[in-house]
Amino acid sequence: MTRGKKQMRTMGRRGSSSRVEKLSYRELLDLQSRVSAAIEKRRLAERQELASRLEEMAASSGFSLPELLGMRRRAGKSTNGTVVRYRHPKDPNLTWTGRGRRPKWLVSAGRNIERYRVA
Repeated sequence: MTRGKKQMRTMGRRGSSSRVEKLSYRELLDLQSRVSAAIEKRRLAERQELASRLEEMAASSGFSLPELLGMRRRAGKSTNGTVVRYRHPKDPNLTWTGRGRRPKWLVSAGRNIERYRVA
């Protein structure tokens, strides 16, 4: 058994802090990465378990979880009532509604912004 695994098993016992202090820098880094991975794995498992319990509770009352949390969107309606008027040709995620300050990508286009207008 490697020293790191043995150290992991004895962490809950008395005197574990003195054992940790005896680990080398490399062993501490290894221990840290294994603990971080275990924490993330446990967090995801508990999150999934909680989501399942909440969905069961909502369903037993005749609701869906998104409905209770106000996450259900109405079909055909935009989120804020604005329409995209300008879109970057290379990155379609860059948009502007024509309200407020012009975004940097559109300011750099100069005065001719009509080439970015959405038809």
